[in-house]
Amino acid sequence: MDKEFVFDGLVDEANLLNQKQAISDIFSYIKDKKKIVLYGSRNRAKTSIIRNIIFPKWKKQNPKGLAIYIELMHVKDLADISERFTKSFNQSYGELAKIKTFLDTTIKLFKGLRPSYELGENGKMEFSIKSSDGKNIVDIEELLDRIHDLSEKGVPCLLCFDEFQDIAFVKKAEAILRRKFEDIGSKIPIIVLGSKQHVLTEVFEKPKAPFYKWGVKIEISNIPYEEYYPYLKERFIGELVNTSDEVLKYLQDALFRSPEEIHRIGYEANRKCSSMPLTEGVIDDLIDQYIGGNGTVFESKVDHITSQQLSFLKQIVFSRDRKVSGIYSQDFLHKVGVSSPGMQKIVKRLLDRGFIDRKGDSYTMNDPFLFYHLKKTRLS
Repeated sequence: MDKEFVFDGLVDEANLLNQKQAISDIFSYIKDKKKIVLYGSRNRAKTSIIRNIIFPKWKKQNPKGLAIYIELMHVKDLADISERFTKSFNQSYGELAKIKTFLDTTIKLFKGLRPSYELGENGKMEFSIKSSDGKNIVDIEELLDRIHDLSEKGVPCLLCFDEFQDIAFVKKAEAILRRKFEDIGSKIPIIVLGSKQHVLTEVFEKPKAPFYKWGVKIEISNIPYEEYYPYLKERFIGELVNTSDEVLKYLQDALFRSPEEIHRIGYEANRKCSSMPLTEGVIDDLIDQYIGGNGTVFESKVDHITSQQLSFLKQIVFSRDRKVSGIYSQDFLHKVGVSSPGMQKIVKRLLDRGFIDRKGDSYTMNDPFLFYHLKKTRLS
């Protein structure tokens, strides 16, 4: 077997299906110096697209360009944002500073700051920039100003903020970043992406929000069934390669069309039952075995869930199409056992914790394995 199922990490271009148009659009918008909002449900390879395709190719095209990727998941406050951005800046600028001509022409732009080289934990000299009073963390507004100066001097720049929606939980962060993004002008393309779709929607679609209608939107959608069939069969071994398309469709649907979980069960199929084609029953057994072997992990996710939140999830688990709508109707409120204000609190909590997702008026569970775990252990 030359090709394997990839999960538990970033994936390379060979394992990204149905994203050619999205990747092409991203490059086109970057070329035009646009601001980009990358949407998509969890585990749809958004980060892989940026880190394994967009950034490497952009750097190859711009060998003296500054590309900064910053991860904002669970960011606590403005100081935390500045600390993460400083570390990302140090790493990205440090790579370019090895080019003497780049260092000579740009170092003078850091007026008021203290650029230096220090011995890192790996025993090698590493670039770092300090504030004027010698602190290791430079305010993000200050750094964005310096990046703007670099851009004005002809240095190509590209910024990416992953899990961007988490700035919504930091006081003043949205207003500050929106203002600074405007200040750095139209010469620097910026990409933002995130996994909590309901919060991203609040950030970019709420009329009074600072980022309302900001940027061009690109959505990473589900992989079409037909495109997935040959990909799966190329990675199956033994008789599994003869699995029917109908059963492969069942595999995708059973796991909410999420590549991460599909590949994990594909791997388990290769490991345990390669002597025959897959059937729907075998898929169900593999899922059951997986959640049974990881029950402690799933239980830890729901340790602090309330009985009413569990009741809400129960409505999803036992609905005909694994989603619910009309959640403020009297009938639904009665089933969950809450009032309308109580329902608002439940939904917000479940959305914020990543248990559920919202599309229009419908709510679904995000994690198929947690879905089956609850169905088997908590809601049976």
